[in-house]
Amino acid sequence: MRARTGFFALSMKKVFGSMPNKIFTIINTALVLGIGIIVISMGLNFTRYRSALFQKYDYYHQITFIRNKNSIDSVVESLKAEDYREYRLLHDLSAEAPVIEGLNIEFLSLKALSVTTADKQFFLNGEKNSGFNIIGSDFSRDGDCLMLYPHAVMLAEMLGINPTDLPGKKIIISNEDWDEEYVISGIIDQDASMLMSYLENAVIVRRDDADTGNSIFCATFYYENYPALTKVYEKYSREDAILYHYVENMKSIISYTSIFAIVFVFIGLITVFVSFGVIGSSVNMAYAEALPFLSMLKIIGIKDRKIAFFSYIDAIVLTLLGFVLAALNAYAINLLLRAFVDMGALLEDVGVEITGVNLFAVLFCFVLCAGFGMAFYLFNYAKIRKMNINNVFLHELGEGV
Repeated sequence: MRARTGFFALSMKKVFGSMPNKIFTIINTALVLGIGIIVISMGLNFTRYRSALFQKYDYYHQITFIRNKNSIDSVVESLKAEDYREYRLLHDLSAEAPVIEGLNIEFLSLKALSVTTADKQFFLNGEKNSGFNIIGSDFSRDGDCLMLYPHAVMLAEMLGINPTDLPGKKIIISNEDWDEEYVISGIIDQDASMLMSYLENAVIVRRDDADTGNSIFCATFYYENYPALTKVYEKYSREDAILYHYVENMKSIISYTSIFAIVFVFIGLITVFVSFGVIGSSVNMAYAEALPFLSMLKIIGIKDRKIAFFSYIDAIVLTLLGFVLAALNAYAINLLLRAFVDMGALLEDVGVEITGVNLFAVLFCFVLCAGFGMAFYLFNYAKIRKMNINNVFLHELGEGV
C-alpha cells in the first residue's frame, strides 16, 4: 500500500514539474480568460440592450396604413415628428350605402376599430396608450372605421354580400340605450390582419387634407412580436409601400449595438483562445519535462491511457483553477467598470447592464474549457501511443553527455 502511495506521489511530482511555472500559468490564464469572459458578456449584453430598446420604444413595432396615395406628400410633411412608420394605400371609398340596423357590436368585435373625438383623448391619456401616437388632430366626422379581414368576412356573410363590397357602407350598431353609426372606410387585407397581435392596440382615425380635399384614413397597429412586423414589411415590398422611414438617430443606435455585439464577442473569443493557448503551452512543457518518466511507465507495462491520464492531470488542474479564478476576475472587472465608468451617460438607460457578467458567457467559456481539456487528453494520448522509447533514452543520453 505504501509502495503504491509513494509511486502515485512520485508520479504527480514528475508530471507536474515546476510548480512556480504552473502558478504563473494559472495567474496569466485567470487574467486573460477573465477578460475574455467580461468581453463576451458585454457582447451578449449589447444584444439584450438592442432588444430592450425595441421594448421601450413601442412605436418602433408599429406599421401604419394610409388610404389616399395622392395625399401622401402633405401627410409626410405634417408627420415629420412621427417617424418609425410605413404608410400604405388602402381601398378607395365606395358610394354611401343604405343603413344596416340591428347588428351586435360585441359579436362583431368592433371595439377599437374606430376612434371618435372622445376616444382620441382616451387613447392619448389612457392606459391603452402603449407608446403609439394618434395620427391627425381633427375629425371631420366621427365613426369612420376600418375592418379586419376576418370581421369583414363575418359581416359580409350576415349581409349576403361579398366582403369587397363592404367599403363605403354605413352601418348602425343598435343597443338598448344607444345607437352608433359607422362608415366602413376599408378592409385590412388577410395577411396583415393575421399578423396583428391585439385588436385593442389598433388606432384608426380619419383626417381631411386641406390641400387636396381628400379624406385620409390612417390605421396604426402595435406589434409585440417584432418578427411578425418584419413579415409585414416583407409582404409589402418597397415598390408597394408609399413610404418607409426611420428616424436616423434611432436607426444608428440599433445598428451600432449590433456591431458592438459582434465586435465584443469576436474579441472575447480571441482572448479566450489566447488563454487556452497559454494552457496548451504549459501542458506541452510539462509533457516534455515528464517525458522520461512517462517512458519509464510505458516500459514497465502501464497502459497508454493511464499514462495519458497522468499527463492530463496537469491540464485539468490548470484549466479548472484558471477558470475559477477567471470567473472571479470577471466579476472584479465588472465592479471596477461600474465604479469608474458611467454607462448611463454613454448609452440610454433601458435596464440592461452592459458591463455585467453574463451567465451564458460563463457557461460558454466553461464548455470551451472542458472541450480544450479533452483535446489535451486526446493529444497526449496520441503522442504516448506513438512514443518511441529508444529515441527518448537516446535523447536523454545525449543531453547527459
